[in-house]
Amino acid sequence: MTTNQAQERCAHEDEWEAIERSGASPAPSARWDVTDLAEYSVCPGRTHHKYVLHELSGTSISLQLGKVEHSARANLTKRLLGIYVTSERIDDIVAQAYPAINSCIQEAVRSEIDAESARSKVLTEFTMDLKERLSKEEDIRAYKAKYLLRRELTGLDIARTLLPSRVEYPVWSDKLAGRVDAVFDYGDKLVPVEYKTCGFWSGVDISQWEIQLAAYCILLSDRTGKTVDYGILYFTRTLTEVPVVMTDILRAKVGQVTESMEELVSSGEWPGCADSTRCTNCLYSEFCKKGTPQLDQAKTGATSPSSAIPTDQICVLDKIMAQKGRISIFDEGGDDR
Repeated sequence: MTTNQAQERCAHEDEWEAIERSGASPAPSARWDVTDLAEYSVCPGRTHHKYVLHELSGTSISLQLGKVEHSARANLTKRLLGIYVTSERIDDIVAQAYPAINSCIQEAVRSEIDAESARSKVLTEFTMDLKERLSKEEDIRAYKAKYLLRRELTGLDIARTLLPSRVEYPVWSDKLAGRVDAVFDYGDKLVPVEYKTCGFWSGVDISQWEIQLAAYCILLSDRTGKTVDYGILYFTRTLTEVPVVMTDILRAKVGQVTESMEELVSSGEWPGCADSTRCTNCLYSEFCKKGTPQLDQAKTGATSPSSAIPTDQICVLDKIMAQKGRISIFDEGGDDR
């Protein structure tokens, strides 16, 4: 790195540190988490359970392992940025997540006749799958770096293109608060990235995640004072990037959903289930009002959208756990957050 590049990098970091000093922590008055927008968009009943009845949702193996993957991915990015130096290889990063992975799987297969064998099999399959996908991403970064070098880009420009400037970055307002999975910095413009630990294929409804990402765009722009024209939904199972462009309609939708949640909590009235096909996999299903037409329909075997998923798109972990009857493939609660 040349002297000019080093000076540019220092100035770049000084700018971020100044932004971060402007607010030490998310505003305590923020009523909603950004993920609540996605939850409400899927089903207002979830918001009612959480904020009116104050019931904690259940959990699932896919949700727990999704959190583990988020953590491993963040640690890997920090290592590449030079701010996480306890591990040098992807194997080491995944190994650090091993206890958490093991704990999740052990709980899921506890009632199996041969629980230890089932746990060992799922653990091996998941860790191999995670390492394979992270390794592919590193190969893609290496290929892009070679391409950028041929275009005579060096130093900070390549780093800005290939790596986010921040991971798990906190943003907030007086109503909303959350953490952006990753933020790419292109000088006067920022691009937030939201990781979804599932696959992407044609026809998938991503509207709830678009609203979530739009909220991050708004909060990130307000906090930094920089332009945020679009964000990216990154589906980690298929390594697919889906850009979400900020529009006036999407911006207004964030405000409308926030106001609707406020009205729901103020009224305290049960809003009903928005989509009965999602009831079966909902993490609030055990609390949901009994005897409602929506829940009765779900119990009688209403067809889930996941039944249309091509089998070659299903992660090996989901195949194994679905066979054991522990979770439905692509558990609805697994990636709303």
